[in-house]
Amino acid sequence: MRSGNWANRWWISPDAGHFRIKSQQLFDDEGRRLVHITRYLEGNQRRWVGISRSGTWANRWFFRSDLDSFGLEAQRLFDDEQLRLVQVEMLE
Repeated sequence: MRSGNWANRWWISPDAGHFRIKSQQLFDDEGRRLVHITRYLEGNQRRWVGISRSGTWANRWFFRSDLDSFGLEAQRLFDDEQLRLVQVEMLE
């Protein structure tokens, strides 16, 4: 917990597809930007948890199926939009 005047929201999604839809909806409708993503197992189902926060700063998140395409996308985002990696998580 921390003090501040920004608003945040957290949610749990049943899979990556629903997570993408919810995070985009929160950005489009409420201007909330992702600040944290994690996953956990519930039985045999992988759940996705996100925390979004209000603000005017830029960020981006993306999935890639292999390290080569991930590296290419990270470099493209830096070259084209001056975005820098701040967190990487390997999915099992």
